[in-house]
Amino acid sequence: MAYAAARGLIRLQNALLGLFVRLFFARRAGAPTRILVLRSSAVGDFVCALPALHRLRQRFPHSRITLLTTPTGNPRYWHQMPEAGGRVLASPRLIDHILFFYSHELLRPRKFLELRRRVRGLHPDATFLLPFSGEPFSNRLKKIVLLRLLGVDRNLHGYQMRGSLGLFRRAQFLRGDFPHQVLAPLEAVNGTAASVGEGLVFCVDTPPESVAAVDELWRHYGLNGSQPVVAIFPGGRFAHKRWPVENFVALCRRLLDEFPVRVAVIGGPEDEAPGKALAALAPGRVHNLVGQTSLLETAELLRRCGLFIGNDSGPAHLAAAVGTPCVTLFSSVVFPGLWEPWGDQHTVLRHSVPCEFCFSEGHCPTGTMECIRGIPVEGVVAAATKYLAANPTGGAADRQDWVGVN
Repeated sequence: MAYAAARGLIRLQNALLGLFVRLFFARRAGAPTRILVLRSSAVGDFVCALPALHRLRQRFPHSRITLLTTPTGNPRYWHQMPEAGGRVLASPRLIDHILFFYSHELLRPRKFLELRRRVRGLHPDATFLLPFSGEPFSNRLKKIVLLRLLGVDRNLHGYQMRGSLGLFRRAQFLRGDFPHQVLAPLEAVNGTAASVGEGLVFCVDTPPESVAAVDELWRHYGLNGSQPVVAIFPGGRFAHKRWPVENFVALCRRLLDEFPVRVAVIGGPEDEAPGKALAALAPGRVHNLVGQTSLLETAELLRRCGLFIGNDSGPAHLAAAVGTPCVTLFSSVVFPGLWEPWGDQHTVLRHSVPCEFCFSEGHCPTGTMECIRGIPVEGVVAAATKYLAANPTGGAADRQDWVGVN
């Protein structure tokens, strides 16, 4: 009954969106020569959209594609996201031009009019919204209205998706209404449900200067030997999605005791404290690279590692995109199957709690953070062992696991 009600409401919402689009966006036949793409671009968000952008380029190889992007649409996190992953990670093979804006600038008439002038100057023949899986009706409507106010007036795609409906969210999830975040934008580009079996391409290009910078780091820390390098990311934007630092210390100690590995601790300047704590364990084998690499240099660094271990984060998606197997620690805030690193060679660890699937974006409603704190060190060691024991020189293991830890 709940699911039937949800499907009915989704159809109604999509009908309303379709009516709005028919009223305010003209339909023009023919292959587009100028395409506009709207996608917010925190690092993990944008990595998940890379296969859709690759598919779009395949469909329209001769079109000029412009990315319209902002770090986040949520005002609460403007101060935490000064940079957008899309502005850095958008490969020239996929995107010809980038229009970047901060969401709060839309409230300033001069800034808004300048952005409108730039968007209108593109004269896009087609515009694609690259949505998120389960994105609510209100979010999609806001994006459509924004595009119309910016002067976009024809051939809008990607607005009719399976949205999330609060009270019916669990029923929708159990019936498979929420595809992985990699597949949702693909559906918008394809116009139909994306097939999991299709080969997906993550274009993460590292320019020569980024390769040279990581070459220098590798030489400086003596990482060019036969010992595999394990990348550890102990950070993350939200406290209720971060595994305790003391657990990372215990994990690192076990890995050093049981395997001939080197450890590279990565993260931003805000992760300096856990970086120092881990590096203090064994200065010759654990290297604190926190704050030392740009985003593209981090991608190159991860490409050279045999394993990534870390919290649900942009670096986890980036590691998966460059082909490095991941052991990722997930809170139970959202449903499984939505945000895991894409690929068949990764392991995800979760801890089930009675209050799981709270969808609380910025904090733990109970204050205990039990769903992330409850993942035991032993479980992470066991997951890492599958890769390090089977691939002592750092090659990728050929499997994927989703593991619930209680």
